[in-house]
Amino acid sequence: MLTALGVLSAPSAAAQTEQGVVINGVRWATRNVAARGTFASAPEDSGGWVYAWDMHRTDRTAFEITSQSTPTLGASGGHSRAAVWLPENDPSPPGWRVPTFAELQSLLDTEKVSSVWTTLNGVNGRRFTDRTTGESIFLPAVGGARALAHMSEQGVKGYYWSRDSYYTASGLGSEYITDRVDLAIQLEFDSNRANMKSNQYRVYYFSIRPVSSQTDSQRLVKPTWIRNTALETTEDQVTLEWFPVPGAERYNVYYAVRSNMIRDMVLAETLTETTFVHTGLQPNSSNYYRITAVNSAGESEHSDWRWGPTKPAPAVP
Repeated sequence: MLTALGVLSAPSAAAQTEQGVVINGVRWATRNVAARGTFASAPEDSGGWVYAWDMHRTDRTAFEITSQSTPTLGASGGHSRAAVWLPENDPSPPGWRVPTFAELQSLLDTEKVSSVWTTLNGVNGRRFTDRTTGESIFLPAVGGARALAHMSEQGVKGYYWSRDSYYTASGLGSEYITDRVDLAIQLEFDSNRANMKSNQYRVYYFSIRPVSSQTDSQRLVKPTWIRNTALETTEDQVTLEWFPVPGAERYNVYYAVRSNMIRDMVLAETLTETTFVHTGLQPNSSNYYRITAVNSAGESEHSDWRWGPTKPAPAVP
């Protein structure tokens, strides 16, 4: 049993902001959908929840993954008969949605995207990387649950819903609703391959990796610094200043001791001003900062790194 499939604590406010990455022209979230309206805390985390396709009834919409993984949300049977996953039933966080068939299929375009089975922090999954930009997403192999059975194939297979049925995916249109409406479309992968499949069982519980519901023109631009050189500093503090971003509701500040660190630390979040003073630093220390703007649509790209070395301590007479 993978520990990442256990019940997760609620992510912080900063963890709920998500700027996503663009792969083959589609902006993907870097984390799975967790409980309705929230993201998993890390790319390798399952999110703790899996979902039935377009299920709008509260007793059969989703269930929480636990070590004993038995859904207890009502009797099996019955399913949505919609031709496409309806927006009001979408559990994705604000500004995000369940991907279309075409968007999921774009990850399988081998000329533009590479795909490899790998492990991230002890969790098996598949990484999809844009061959031009190098941007990538990791999809954990969460497995799935069939109707109201136990979770299975954890760490072995990944199942990710699209919002399309066979009819919308094939271009036939939503008016073609017959008995074959059961064929919902999913991305399925294991250590050998990844492909798109149709599934007649909409009450199976699978993962969701959402895409942005905003066009790039609607997204916030990344913040820019007022100072183009080193930041204003003293012996024990650094003052940060940046230009306001149109449409931003707040800002997050990230901190690292090197500009090439893979993961930086959230230093401050939900700031409404465009200045911040980092205090309590050591003299002659090297500090790096970057900023994001945030609104209801999500988080902007990070600003450029800015170096803020504190001044040396005065010489002792």
